[in-house]
Amino acid sequence: MVDKMEGKVFWEKKDGERRLMISWQAKKGETKIPLPTVESKIIPLMLKMKVEKVDVLFEQVSGNPRNIEFVNRNAALLAESEVKKQEEIQKANVEELEESFIEKKEKPQFVEKLIDKNYSKDFHNPYNFVPAPPRVLDHKELGDKLPNGHDRYYADYYSGKLTVKMKVTTPLLLPDTARILLDGDHISYPVRIDENGKSFLNPTAIKGMLRSAYEAVTNSRMSSFSEHKRLAFRGEPSEALKLVPARIKNDKVFLYVGNTKIGNDNLPEVIEIIPKHNGNDLEIREMYAAWLGKYKGCGNNYKGLDKHGEEVWAYITNWEHKKFDFWNVVELQDGSLTKPKTTPTDNRKKWNNGRKKSPQVGKWIKGFVCKTGRNFDRKHDERVLFMPNEESPIEAKVEDFQKLKDEWKRLIENYAEI
Repeated sequence: MVDKMEGKVFWEKKDGERRLMISWQAKKGETKIPLPTVESKIIPLMLKMKVEKVDVLFEQVSGNPRNIEFVNRNAALLAESEVKKQEEIQKANVEELEESFIEKKEKPQFVEKLIDKNYSKDFHNPYNFVPAPPRVLDHKELGDKLPNGHDRYYADYYSGKLTVKMKVTTPLLLPDTARILLDGDHISYPVRIDENGKSFLNPTAIKGMLRSAYEAVTNSRMSSFSEHKRLAFRGEPSEALKLVPARIKNDKVFLYVGNTKIGNDNLPEVIEIIPKHNGNDLEIREMYAAWLGKYKGCGNNYKGLDKHGEEVWAYITNWEHKKFDFWNVVELQDGSLTKPKTTPTDNRKKWNNGRKKSPQVGKWIKGFVCKTGRNFDRKHDERVLFMPNEESPIEAKVEDFQKLKDEWKRLIENYAEI
């Protein structure tokens, strides 16, 4: 049986923050350390007991206090009972809140009233954030200048604080990452609480949110950076139309433009113009790569030839989408054999935005399967890269390839730093 040591658990205030400490008498004198995170169950009990210091007994494991117990067991049991009651009340409140939230979700007519029928249905990705237009640097109030320091007050500047009142309408996570709870191999974090035992939301989180909103509205400068380098950013979905399919072979890049040509700004050249689409002419372009139906009921039996990088013969037919045209793969044959002469039937079903062109044209082309897997839920097709009339692919310039490699490297490094 391990001998128990005597000590004290008490509150200590440092840098404006209260924290629990534990102290005991060692051979070299008094030892005082912050309460170990594995013993954080003591915190709510201390809050309920409303005391600044209590006597405790504990075991010493590798020099650290473990299995801490209060000397006054009656007071500890009473506090433990109160904590359990509080936890049950909080659990009931959360369940009531979740039920209320679900009920609101089941009332679509409420949402319908908020929708402006004339509002544009264009999708805007929230990750594109606020654009950064050109800045006016010499503006009297919002122009660039050396900032005032925070080491003193200035007579002609305001100073104060913002009081924010928030209402939580959905479940909110407030983990106290400084306190780890271990249950075997499972790690969990308790709710962060203040000195009064109430849930605590770090004010700096709100401060950062308000600061970001203010900087976006006033088109303020970006935060300072340690290096002058291009930052990674999420592109607009429409930018994907500018991506030309390519294969890398022997450290060289070869572009496959399909049945079209590269037009202005890397976009496929325009093959048709539909006038007055939402007030503007709609330019129809043909996608570079052929669509290879694979998911969501769009797949065929490709006899195992739909492997990434596989050289194939593909029978393709022309289709039209709402805003572009594309070639659909009907059948695959081994690319090492002679060109097939059959005319397979296109059994792909039309959908809201896609249908066969009239008259429908079909042909055999030679290409390479590009298969990246179902990396998002709505994905239904992979791709086949090809050139018209079995022409050789276009070799990219060395300097363009190097620039592309550098940009991808910076993107990966940026994400790694985040």
